[in-house]
Amino acid sequence: PGISLDDLPEIHEVLISHSHYDHLDAPTIRTLGNRVHYWLPSGLSGWFRKRGISSCTELAWWEPAAMSPAITISSVPAQHASGRTPFDRDATHWCGWVLQSAGRSIYFAGDTGYSPCFREIGRTFRGFDLAMIPIGAYAPEWLMRPMHLNPAEAVQAHLDVSSCLSVACHWGTFRMTDEALNEPPRLLTEELRARQVDPGQFRVLHPGETLEV
Repeated sequence: PGISLDDLPEIHEVLISHSHYDHLDAPTIRTLGNRVHYWLPSGLSGWFRKRGISSCTELAWWEPAAMSPAITISSVPAQHASGRTPFDRDATHWCGWVLQSAGRSIYFAGDTGYSPCFREIGRTFRGFDLAMIPIGAYAPEWLMRPMHLNPAEAVQAHLDVSSCLSVACHWGTFRMTDEALNEPPRLLTEELRARQVDPGQFRVLHPGETLEV
């Protein structure tokens, strides 16, 4: 990780988008244990219970819950898949997450290909102050496009959900696909320029970098 767990502030809540290994790391979960609360897509709590972790809540798409008296969390659709072995493909669900307070809203897209769900999410929640949108793991296109956004699609998702500020994620950490690790930010910059979108509205943070919003 860009920042070690020991160097992070106290963690209270953890959002899990799906069960793939690069998004659900068993050693990290063992370290965090029951001292945090996990928000999960439908069907994933069994994986946690097998590891002695009961501090978790499953939500189906569009289902809201109270994270705290001041914060509502909602599971929202994504276009992806799940599975950790050849025998459990799509046995659990996958999702994005929305956090809302009285004055602010945040959207985390999770892992997703481009689909009409972005426009629906934007209409339902009337835009976001902050969105975290993936930009990498898109090559080869014939294989990855249904599952992952490329930078051009990420810009369209940013516009679809009416995000005031988006932060790029899902790039430069794991070498999973054919594009160069440093290619997604470069193509994102080119797409923002081509679409005449202010580059300050879609930021790329390097692993470990902090942005105060």
